[in-house]
Amino acid sequence: MSAEETLNLIAKQWCTLEDIMKLGHLGRNSALKAKKKIKEKLEK
Repeated sequence: MSAEETLNLIAKQWCTLEDIMKLGHLGRNSALKAKKKIKEKLEK
């Protein structure tokens, strides 16, 4: 992924599961775990 693509993804207000997968170079299950952790931290 290019730097411009990365900036476009992180500039969005909300990331989709696919965005998390691209940013973290993760599979679907790992991205779901990361999304869950992010949500838990935001709720604290």
